[in-house]
Amino acid sequence: MTFDDKLGDKASAREMWMKVLEDVEDKEALLRLIEDAVARNGASEAAGLFVVWSMRPRRSERATIALREAQLLANQLGDVPRAIARYEQIVSDFDPNCRPALQAIADLHEAAGRPSEAANALERELLLTTARDEHLAIARRLANLYEQIDDPGNAIRTLEVIRQFDPRDSEALARLCNLCERTNSGRNPRHSSPNASRAIGRTGSRALTYRLATILAEELGRGDEALSALTPLADANDPSIRAAYIELGDRLERTALVASKLVQWWLEAAPSEQRIDNLRDAFDRYASVDRDEDAVRVGARSYAAAAWTSSLRSGSKRSQ
Repeated sequence: MTFDDKLGDKASAREMWMKVLEDVEDKEALLRLIEDAVARNGASEAAGLFVVWSMRPRRSERATIALREAQLLANQLGDVPRAIARYEQIVSDFDPNCRPALQAIADLHEAAGRPSEAANALERELLLTTARDEHLAIARRLANLYEQIDDPGNAIRTLEVIRQFDPRDSEALARLCNLCERTNSGRNPRHSSPNASRAIGRTGSRALTYRLATILAEELGRGDEALSALTPLADANDPSIRAAYIELGDRLERTALVASKLVQWWLEAAPSEQRIDNLRDAFDRYASVDRDEDAVRVGARSYAAAAWTSSLRSGSKRSQ
């Protein structure tokens, strides 16, 4: 067809596209007719064409046409309510996994000043997302929306999702700490031991991490999550966070878990008295919970490490 593109004869082009549609199921013909109807402010005509197509058996093509019509309704006619309704129909009737429709619903609601409805659409999209970067982007947007509508519970939940995918996001950590304190503002969350508090200090991501763990453990009763919050920095060889992890793990009676962490941190470390002491601590913890096999394994390595360190010390004295 060249009437529309080359001759600019829209009426003749419309007539020819209608004839094509009468003869065969042609997606391009229908799309051209819908675009033409919307351009002429014929929204009802476009809707009628959509109804005709929606009766066809090919579900995937119905979703494609419906997406295009919804875009035209929103962008060219400015009919946001009908556009949202069409996007919702795509998800409910044609393709429940249609992320472009959910994204458009969220965008339109947010632009119209309806953050709750935008968050609802994003929550549905989040369930369909597997890629890390996309998951993070949606979670960050959700956290902003929930803070905007003063929903601290859901804001905390989505910020924890962000922390799960990006443990080094210090902004999310700070917001999470503030929200946790807000939801428990009647109590003081800083019930840590004085030594641990002094060791950790009060600035930077280390202090925020410790603060979050304290809130989770002592204000919210979520000890396992508190240990998880400490884990990245503890595994990165932060001595004060390791001390806090051990202290909290012992308080929670997660003896075997603390022992396994001590082994993870020190088993392959360079020979030293500190390494021997920590491996012996791991041995004692395993033994106290009847993990005999693990205790024997760690005890053997601890004994070997002590003998090796002793021989090094003796050799050093002889050389002097």
